[in-house]
Amino acid sequence: MKRMLFLLAALAAGSAIGCAQARAGVNANLSIDAEAGVGSPALVEQSRNDNGSAGIASVAYGWPVSFPGATAFDCAASGCADATGGATASVDEAAGILRAGAAGSVLIGNPPDPSDGGISFVESESSIDDWITLSQDATVVVQGTVHGTLAAGNGDPDQLEDPSVETDVQVGFCCRRLGEGFGLIGGYDRQFFPDAADGSTTTIDDTFSIPVELPAGDSEFQADLRHDVHMLIDGVPGLVLSADGSSDFTGTVSFRILVPDNVVATSSGLLPIVGGAPAPPSDATPPVSTASIAPAPNAMGWNDGPVTVHISAADEDGGSGVASITVDGSTSDGSSVDVPLSAEGATTITYYATDAAGNVESPHALTVRIDDTPPSVSYEGNAGTYTVDQEVAITCDAADALSGVASSTCADVTGPAYSFALGLNTFTASATDGAGNSGNGSTSFTVVADPASIGRLVATFVTGSPAYQSLAQPQQLAVQKLVDVATRAVARIVPTLDPEQKTAFQRVYGDALAHLVRGGWLTAGQAATLKRLAGTL
Repeated sequence: MKRMLFLLAALAAGSAIGCAQARAGVNANLSIDAEAGVGSPALVEQSRNDNGSAGIASVAYGWPVSFPGATAFDCAASGCADATGGATASVDEAAGILRAGAAGSVLIGNPPDPSDGGISFVESESSIDDWITLSQDATVVVQGTVHGTLAAGNGDPDQLEDPSVETDVQVGFCCRRLGEGFGLIGGYDRQFFPDAADGSTTTIDDTFSIPVELPAGDSEFQADLRHDVHMLIDGVPGLVLSADGSSDFTGTVSFRILVPDNVVATSSGLLPIVGGAPAPPSDATPPVSTASIAPAPNAMGWNDGPVTVHISAADEDGGSGVASITVDGSTSDGSSVDVPLSAEGATTITYYATDAAGNVESPHALTVRIDDTPPSVSYEGNAGTYTVDQEVAITCDAADALSGVASSTCADVTGPAYSFALGLNTFTASATDGAGNSGNGSTSFTVVADPASIGRLVATFVTGSPAYQSLAQPQQLAVQKLVDVATRAVARIVPTLDPEQKTAFQRVYGDALAHLVRGGWLTAGQAATLKRLAGTL
């Protein structure tokens, strides 16, 4: 019962501390209890911890006590000095083996009070921790094999009963569910007796199995091994034993974990794993992702409408496989993802893939350019209506704010109004932007010929002629006055003419134009233009 309470306290303490990574603890304790009748207890205790030595010894009465392998000492009535030796414990971390040993001898002579017997025991303990990692929930079996040799010697067979050894193994797992502490899952407790008390060796060989359900992920394994060697002395009042009663025990317990064939299991190095599926090959290479745009952009890198970016990733042959793809901070499970884009302008997305082993590739950046707005074609400077003596100066402009103008038929409309057809004139132009969108524009104006404007046109032609330029300034002023008078006269008279009179006027007007050409006041082309315009009056 004392040992069980000690174990439970130790496990509770381990739970309170929390789960630690794989560690091996070694504890060795030696204690001898001796009783020699009512009112005559004697206790000697000695401890070894972590392969070091420390402890105290005390006794209520002066009984001789000794430890094999250490300097014998006697406990006087005033107490006992510190001493070493008597118990050993160790852990084989590579093989998952606990070792414990206990040995001691006791000589109980004549105590101050009559004695009818005595009992002593020697205890040794060791412990082990490890982490078990499973790929999925599974029921595993913890197997333990107990080995040991027990030897007992008795110089006075009539007074010393056969010693016994008790082997106590406790096994527990920690952190099997979130928030759970350490808990016992099973144990092994058995008592053995030597075949004889003559110093010969008795072999102990036994096994035990403990099934336990474990979740996927990590679980902490802990086991404690204790060996107790008990010696019972039947004393007779006044009898002094002729020799020490002695016993020693050396034992081990080895563990292994049996795992179902479909489960990948590993330990952190202390416990052998039996069965299970082979671990997947190590994967230290990140996956590689690629992106494509549908529909594909044109030669200038633009799309004229919404697109879908398709991102796919692959892990190298033998890799762990693609686990997810992250686009602009949003992660999607699987090896591919589609990203719709419709915003006009340039949009840059960042993406990368992660494989099942946790390898992350370096981020990629992809810029998508969308322009679904046609370019604009506009005309500026159109007066709407022009008389033949005026100038037409209309500018054409093609513009696109996103992908830019790739081509355009836009051209300015300029020149003297008389060079355009009388009546309505319409001009159109088109443009194409970098995304392939097309836009159009047009402008219209009307050219009017009346006697006044034709007269002003005659004045413009004449004053620009070489003949006019060769005149002195007084002569030029005289010509200007003559042309002005003629222009006003024509503007006043022509509207009043009937058709027959207009025909006669046009014949006379033609002769006058020919005379001006001969005099160098008009060019032949100017004369032809004026005659054409006059024909429309």
